[in-house]
Amino acid sequence: MKEYKKYFQKEIERFYPDNSKHISREIDLAFLSISQDISFAKNSRNPIDKRLEIAGYFLATVKVLDKEGESYDRIRELLIEIAKEYVRTKNRSQSFLKRLPAKLVNTQFATLLLRQFDKRTSTRAHPEGFVARIITEKKETLGFGYGI
Repeated sequence: MKEYKKYFQKEIERFYPDNSKHISREIDLAFLSISQDISFAKNSRNPIDKRLEIAGYFLATVKVLDKEGESYDRIRELLIEIAKEYVRTKNRSQSFLKRLPAKLVNTQFATLLLRQFDKRTSTRAHPEGFVARIITEKKETLGFGYGI
């Protein structure tokens, strides 16, 4: 099982205790068709493309719950809970690492890392992949220092 799927499973069981197995099975089936269109992302050098798999799983979840007649607000509530659990820090080390970028953002080291990230994201690694420009000039980011 993919690491992210356990977060979906946990929240689906909590939201739909009587129907969770059926819903999970349907999401996996819906994801199969989506995954064919985004299979290039696994081998992409662009780090943004690498996020397509989990995005596809979110999309499969929306498609299945919509087909099941679930309301927009309920689907949104579920997806927000999944996302919060997925990014929630699990220990002190993760907590420290999560705060670190904000402390480093205005350093030369961060500027160097952002420029390297820009090199990888500004090149389309696949015809259907993403392209993004990482901005590190303060005048282009209204003084913030970086942006996408």
